[in-house]
Amino acid sequence: MIEQDSLEYSFELITPNSTELNYKLTKEYFKEGKFKSEENFFQLEFKQGSKLKNGLVLNPLKWKSQFQITFDNNLVFVKGLVDPSNQFVSQAEINCWNRFITNFKNSLLQRKNLFILNKEFVKTSKKSTLSYISYGIVLTVLLLVIIGFTADYFKLSLSQVVIPSSAITAIVIFLIQRKMNQNKIS
Repeated sequence: MIEQDSLEYSFELITPNSTELNYKLTKEYFKEGKFKSEENFFQLEFKQGSKLKNGLVLNPLKWKSQFQITFDNNLVFVKGLVDPSNQFVSQAEINCWNRFITNFKNSLLQRKNLFILNKEFVKTSKKSTLSYISYGIVLTVLLLVIIGFTADYFKLSLSQVVIPSSAITAIVIFLIQRKMNQNKIS
């Protein structure tokens, strides 16, 4: 798990298509992802998500993001920004966004909408996120049970348990980050 300020994408793509076809294919691709769009003369802007919802959705393609795409003959210029709002981002989530961009490029080059190919990466990302959440819950419950039994055995008050509980929460977060980083390397 990496703390990520943003994922930025900036590239230009030369396609075998006319401006009109690139425009149409781009609009279809992002529309299938339920992005909100704004249209200007040979320029599209797509937006998705919000900072508030980022931590509540398991699908990284629903995170706060913005893409500005400009068309000039067979050239497509793309600037994109994904804002995970200082949450911890797994390698599976980064891979999901990278695949989203690759599938977009291939959609233009192959002249067909390949958005459907993102679904498998979203699924993998969701599984990865759920595994980290469940890992954290199991560790937290286990440690809180141990603290509870220890506090009961030694007849400790609630205030004497709060500080160790806070330390345990920090340990759990550290262990989850470590596990995510190990998965990133492997």
